Amino acid sequence: MKKLTLNAVLREDGKRDKTFKQIPGILYGPELKESKKVWVDFQKFVKIFEEAGESTLVDLAIKGEKDSYSVLIHDAQHHPVSGKYIHIDFYKVKAGKKIETSVEIEFIGEAPAVKEKGGILVKNLDEVEIRCLPKDLIGEIKVDLSVLKELDDSIYVGELDIPKEVELLSEPKTVVVSVAAPRSQDEIDQLNEKVEMDIDKVEGIKGKEEEEPKVEDKKEQK
Repeated sequence: MKKLTLNAVLREDGKRDKTFKQIPGILYGPELKESKKVWVDFQKFVKIFEEAGESTLVDLAIKGEKDSYSVLIHDAQHHPVSGKYIHIDFYKVKAGKKIETSVEIEFIGEAPAVKEKGGILVKNLDEVEIRCLPKDLIGEIKVDLSVLKELDDSIYVGELDIPKEVELLSEPKTVVVSVAAPRSQDEIDQLNEKVEMDIDKVEGIKGKEEEEPKVEDKKEQK
């Protein structure tokens, strides 16, 4: 994987970026005496984050400093309404010390059990937890769906193909993806019937509530 570099500048306390083209962030880690508050370019960060995710090392180069920092994008906070990034945590990794992080799963290929037998592909996980040295980090784990040839076939966490230097922390017996048998017409009809019964039951309860006289009406009836 190519080297990813993100430029940053230190930000002073109390000052805000008025152009809204930068994102505030903080750099921290066990080897740093104190954290550093920085600005990073919005568009460049989005581009790098799409490629790196949270499991690929990025070189954070702070203007005015000789050496860059090898970091993980530990947390990218979003605005609750706009969805835009509003703050980034950069974690400075320590060389020679194992770290724990999550790695995304990338599904490739096509399941014969789906294409040829009408099965339903069920994806249970989109990431797994790993532990390894910073230099051994992987960007994603590819899962080949072509091995799912029969209905009810599954791929488990323990079957994932990962480098020997990487340790899986997720439960090995957890199902990553599987192929479920298609529902029969009888099952579909039963589900529809149950839904209709539930709706009738709710409407019946609602009707009774509407028919119940108010307190004022009860007084007048006495």
